[in-house]
Amino acid sequence: MARIWKERSATPGDRNFVAGSLENLAPAAKFQDGEIRGDGVEGTLDGTGGTPPTAPTITAAAGTGSVTITIDGAAGVTNYVKYKGNQTAWQDGGSRSGDGDVVISSLDNDIVYTFVAYSESGGLYSPPSPAANVTLTADQTGDVFDDMAGHGDIFLDKFGQTVTYKPAGGGSRSILGILDILDNEDGSAPGTRGPKITVWVNNNTTDGISAAEVNTGGDKLTCTYRKGVAAVDKRIVAILDQDEEMIQLEVR
Repeated sequence: MARIWKERSATPGDRNFVAGSLENLAPAAKFQDGEIRGDGVEGTLDGTGGTPPTAPTITAAAGTGSVTITIDGAAGVTNYVKYKGNQTAWQDGGSRSGDGDVVISSLDNDIVYTFVAYSESGGLYSPPSPAANVTLTADQTGDVFDDMAGHGDIFLDKFGQTVTYKPAGGGSRSILGILDILDNEDGSAPGTRGPKITVWVNNNTTDGISAAEVNTGGDKLTCTYRKGVAAVDKRIVAILDQDEEMIQLEVR
């Protein structure tokens, strides 16, 4: 309920007598909203106030040693990410203007990380978003060959052995190949073809084998499948994988 400030009396002896006039009263803005000063002026709110932004939502995508937080929230706000791992203290994960991604790096495997985000606008803060939990794990499906991109010659120099490519049309050339033995079938028993071997070589006609020239109907590769065993001709039966740098062949 608004309070009424009784106008000061100018008559000496009155209970509310104060010498002087109303001109020195505080401005209306100094009174609470709805209060009425003695001169009939109603007070107003001191400041404009505002409404905090709504809580954003987030999604989390695991990377290699990192997590990408995608934020979806109100327009015209700054979004902040907080995270913690295995119940440790909250840490700053970064910020961005508006919706989009924030990447948190240098994270460890086998730790449960919890992520939240909140929005700020004009000094007002939203409630936190619903939490997202992520556990990073080492890649169990890849192998050393997945890391060859751009480094094929380094891998060949380090792990390769000399093999001989014999095209069906004649001729031959010695090249380096990285061999991977996939089974133990030795080929000595009737009806067996020997071990399945995959071979990584450069994808060119100079010091490797070009995918364009491979003939799986007659090309051969002279190689050994076990230390101490003499190299023998193996038929190239399939192209398993390739890129501009390297090619992976299956030989039997």
